[in-house]
Amino acid sequence: MPQYILCIESSTTICSIAIFDTEGLLMGFEEETISNSHAEKLAPLIRQCIFNSNLSFKNIAAVAISIGPGSYTSLRVGLSTAKGICYALGIPLIGIPSDHILIEGNKNLAIEKKCSGIIAMIDARRMEAYCSEYNLGTGKISESKPVILEENSFEHAFSEGGKLALCGNGAEKYYNTVDSNKFVLLEKQTSSLFMGPMSVNRFTNQKFDDTAYTNPIYVKPPNITLTKKKL
Repeated sequence: MPQYILCIESSTTICSIAIFDTEGLLMGFEEETISNSHAEKLAPLIRQCIFNSNLSFKNIAAVAISIGPGSYTSLRVGLSTAKGICYALGIPLIGIPSDHILIEGNKNLAIEKKCSGIIAMIDARRMEAYCSEYNLGTGKISESKPVILEENSFEHAFSEGGKLALCGNGAEKYYNTVDSNKFVLLEKQTSSLFMGPMSVNRFTNQKFDDTAYTNPIYVKPPNITLTKKKL
């Protein structure tokens, strides 16, 4: 019987669902563009995607989920939903960093634009983003870290020559403040459509995450304050 991987991308304000077979063929896709509606819309999106793909939950062999960095609430909703499905169906969990998903979705376009590297930028509000750097020559990805976006924030990354590609929902605000001759602005929104190759590779090689103990990658702790009423 054919097997399928359910992919959930919920790291930012928009969430999306994709289903791939274990050969990497896209079977279905659904997306919700209303910001911050994950808790309400995610489960119906999953059901709709499975139904439109002419599948049922019994056909799902694994769940792949974006595990951050990103919006704290969105990540928790996505991961808890993914874990619930895995427990209910007795299937494995595949956690994929959000910045890796962005880079996977933008690699070919960055090569076409003759860029030397890609910077995945997930918005962290104000002039800050969670950033990781991907070297197109070596294939190395740096660990995601919070970066205050200043003109020379990525000057060190120009050693290879060529422009740098920017992607993610934190990229545009930086691109609009710097010398655009040094950068190329690519896909702004991460998507479950980008998760196929990595999910299939992890499934094929049986590289699964511990469903019970997998947590979101927050990079830095949430800034939580007490209300005046509680004080």
